[in-house]
Amino acid sequence: MRSYLFNLSILLSRQFITLISIDRWLVTSSSAWLRRQSSPKTTQWLIIGSVIFWSLYAMHALIGYGSNPSGCYPSPGTIYSLFSSIDAIMTAVLSSVIMIIFSILTLHNLRLNSIRRIQPSTMQHTLVTVPERQRRSKRNTQFLRLSLLQVLVFIILNSGWTVFAIFSAVSKPAALGHFRPQE
Repeated sequence: MRSYLFNLSILLSRQFITLISIDRWLVTSSSAWLRRQSSPKTTQWLIIGSVIFWSLYAMHALIGYGSNPSGCYPSPGTIYSLFSSIDAIMTAVLSSVIMIIFSILTLHNLRLNSIRRIQPSTMQHTLVTVPERQRRSKRNTQFLRLSLLQVLVFIILNSGWTVFAIFSAVSKPAALGHFRPQE
């Protein structure tokens, strides 16, 4: 049960961080339809759907993990140990790639939005809108820093689990012996 909850928490955290990156892209879009997709109701349905999907997906941990004296991990020599390693690598890499893509798209949207702003033509409006433009630019810069920092921290913190999964798969040749072709 502990392995199930551990796997579920990792999967849900990756899902929610990825959804946040997608939401940032939606919010910064120039399309009104895309911006409307970022709503509390949509978020509520995505959270419920994510919890249900990943709860069902993580059930493999209830079956595949064995209780060993040194800890709870997939039993060596089973196909599940290979699946578990590949699963850990793929979910981490896929989440990271999605976050990077949507962070780049968010940056692109912010740049396009700053270019598309209609510049005021009269001096009276210029005096009023220059501080507003500077505030918006500062807010966009902070938004970008937050996005990039989040992606960077996510990749750093998740790479440990991914490296561990790769190391476990490679360092247990007996466990992978069944999967190698016979010579």
